[in-house]
Amino acid sequence: MSSSADTSGTASADTSGTAGAADTAVPETAEHDPDGWEAFAERPAPGAMDPPSPDREVARAVQQLRKVLDASRRQTDDQLSAVREVVADLARQAWRLDALLLEAAGPLREAGKGNLHKRLDVVRKEIRDRLADLDIEAEDPTGRPFDAVADVVDVLRWRHEPGFTTEEVAETYEPIVRDGSVVVRYGQVVVGAPPATGDDEDGAAPDGDRSAEHDTTPDEAHQVRAEDRPEA
Repeated sequence: MSSSADTSGTASADTSGTAGAADTAVPETAEHDPDGWEAFAERPAPGAMDPPSPDREVARAVQQLRKVLDASRRQTDDQLSAVREVVADLARQAWRLDALLLEAAGPLREAGKGNLHKRLDVVRKEIRDRLADLDIEAEDPTGRPFDAVADVVDVLRWRHEPGFTTEEVAETYEPIVRDGSVVVRYGQVVVGAPPATGDDEDGAAPDGDRSAEHDTTPDEAHQVRAEDRPEA
């Protein structure tokens, strides 16, 4: 009886001791998996996204189209301005052709070349007509009162002679060229006036500052001062 009890007590003690050790053992730490679900932090769900507004998309497209059109318009304006500059110079050259044909009319007829003069005159008229279609005009101010053209000519020099009773354009070296109502080339002229009095001499501008160009030579007449040109 005693032996059986001892055996039972020993077994019971061993069993309880083993169970206690199992309860107090520290569990092994699992290895961290960087690709596991624990790597993802919780984030709030995004709110509802509004779909693109058709009106907004149309407005953006219209704005882009306007930019393209504006750039194209500026380029076209620049090209047109360059073309009209060339045409204005052509009008000046056509005016020179008029003067040359008028001067050559007599000698050509005397040389039996009257038909040549007529053909050249037809070409001259065609050029003038084409320029008129573009509203480009070369005006010869010879004989006009100086006050009427003072703002659109450069005076090369003054000519004081008894034959002049008032100040008027006595000679034109370069015409006044107009593009519509805008002057794009100043005329280059000689102004006639009554004989000077006192200390004034032929070639000097009355009132001192009426002509800053009286010393300009005819060869320089086609070079209009850029700062005096009106805006095109």
